Amino acid sequence: RGSYHPLRSISPAEWDSLHVDKVIIMDDTGDNRIPLLRAEEESIPGGAAFTHYSDAAVEITPGGVNKATGLARLCNYLSIDMSEVLAVGDNNNDLEMVRQAGIGVAVANARPELKALADYICEQPGPDGVVEAIEKYCL
Repeated sequence: RGSYHPLRSISPAEWDSLHVDKVIIMDDTGDNRIPLLRAEEESIPGGAAFTHYSDAAVEITPGGVNKATGLARLCNYLSIDMSEVLAVGDNNNDLEMVRQAGIGVAVANARPELKALADYICEQPGPDGVVEAIEKYCL
C-alpha cells in the first residue's frame, strides 16, 4: 500500500543468506503479465502457495504458511482458542484465517469468495468495515 522496495540485484551469496517469508509480484503496466506466471507455478520447488489478486499481482508464500497458521500460532502463544477470535479480511489471502476464526468477517469491498464463507459481511468497506466488526462483536 505505497511502501514498496525498489528493485535491486541480489548476489548469490546474499540470496543464500536471506529468509524470505513472502514475495509479491505486481504488474501495474496493464499488460496482463501476471496470468503468464500461472504456468510457472508448478515448477517452483518446495510446495509454495500462490494467491492471485486479479491480474494485478500474485503473492507467493511457503506452502502451508498463511494468515491462519500465523493466527493459530499467536492463539497458542496467548493460550486462547481460535473459537475466541474475530478475523476480518478483504482478499483471498484472508480466506483460511476467516474460515478458521470463531467469527469470520468480510468487509463490504471483500472478494466474493471471502464473502461467501464469512459469518458476517460488513456494510462498510476497508478500515471502516473493521471498525464496524469490532463495534458489533467486541464492544
